[in-house]
Amino acid sequence: MANQTYTAYMHTTPERLWDALTTPEQTVRYFDFMEGFMAVDSSWTPGSPVTYRVGEVAQIEGRVIEVERPARLVTGFSLLYYPEEERDTPSRMVWEIAPIGEVCNLTVTWSGEEAAGQTARDIGICMPSILANLKILLETGRPRLIKEIVFDCADPARLSVFWAAATGYVMQGPPPTPEDNFVATADPHGVGPELAFQRVPEHKVVKNRVHFDLRVDDPATEIERLLTLGARRAHGYPHGVLLDPEGNEFCVGG
Repeated sequence: MANQTYTAYMHTTPERLWDALTTPEQTVRYFDFMEGFMAVDSSWTPGSPVTYRVGEVAQIEGRVIEVERPARLVTGFSLLYYPEEERDTPSRMVWEIAPIGEVCNLTVTWSGEEAAGQTARDIGICMPSILANLKILLETGRPRLIKEIVFDCADPARLSVFWAAATGYVMQGPPPTPEDNFVATADPHGVGPELAFQRVPEHKVVKNRVHFDLRVDDPATEIERLLTLGARRAHGYPHGVLLDPEGNEFCVGG
């Protein structure tokens, strides 16, 4: 069996968190899984069907296995958006809510057969962002405004590794390979937007119109660290202006 476990702490009540997991009006605001934001439909009784849909098109199906409101929910989980011959064996999702004072600890565990490789990959890519979206929605009352910032680049694997190390972000899904055309990273604290890197045939030829400003405690030390990761100094600019491995400008300051 393959397993993946994700945990998030949220300032909310178990009842509000349970409702957010089980009502279509709520899930469509944060459950962004591969094909788009999904609404969930179910009566939430053992044996009843569970469907996640984009609009009216079902994308994920399963059945309710266990219900213990508002503490534990177990369902089957089978992807529908791959061609039938590529669909994985059904797998299982466990959602567990544990109150800790004014905070709830939500633990999500996916488990499936080793053959469920596509499902495992998609869970790894999407679940960190789903939990970050859910946390922001419950704590602020509104969905995350900026979901993702996408870099066009020649080498998504190389650039994603650099920026993950530069920002403290983590990879979504398995470690990137040189063959990957799209790689996403996420803030492990669920605060910042995702940073994604997509392969394009064109190389950078002009100065960027948008760039990052990194705020750090010790700019001089951080600049030296970034240089060892593959950054370069931008000649003709102030000391705190650097270039990433593909020549994108960014600034480092206190």
